Amino acid sequence: KRKIMRFLPPNEGTREDRAYTHEEIGQILQMGDERSRVMVLLMASTGMRIGAVHVLQIGDLTEIPQYKLYRITVYASCPKVRYYTFCSPETKIAIDSYIAYRKRFNEPLKPTSPLIREQFDIRDRFHTMKPKQVTEDSVFWTIKQLLKRAGKADKVKQSHGYRKFAISMMIKAKVDYSQENTLCSTDTQEA
Repeated sequence: KRKIMRFLPPNEGTREDRAYTHEEIGQILQMGDERSRVMVLLMASTGMRIGAVHVLQIGDLTEIPQYKLYRITVYASCPKVRYYTFCSPETKIAIDSYIAYRKRFNEPLKPTSPLIREQFDIRDRFHTMKPKQVTEDSVFWTIKQLLKRAGKADKVKQSHGYRKFAISMMIKAKVDYSQENTLCSTDTQEA
């Protein structure tokens, strides 16, 4: 199979390798619930990969009140790849709203609780009290469904468009986003 695949032409889909626009992200956010809005805003404001979203825990967030945002430690349990990033104030509001929603149903939130948990039935107290972390596939599927509902499924690469958006905004704001390795090594030394 591998040898035959080498002779096939590359898969050239109709998706463009570009960033989402502000309007497109707004349309996508309107299609989602509180949990999916947190997923989209995390990727769009921090530039984190889709594979990093599902492993975040509540303890990975450090509030910075004077700027109304969170410092997010990504891959906190893996010292070799750990780094930190900052979310936008809009993302902080979405995260706080999602956490408040979970508190309303008496979920015990600890630093080790998943930031984004599986969907739960609000009538099932046992399910509410035992949060399970979402899987990477679940995050991927949720984002895919949002894009379909917003009519953006074939316009931009599914999750990479958010990363490109974040990097584009950093360049526009004259932030040197290439310091990622320096931040990672500095953060590792602090730990």
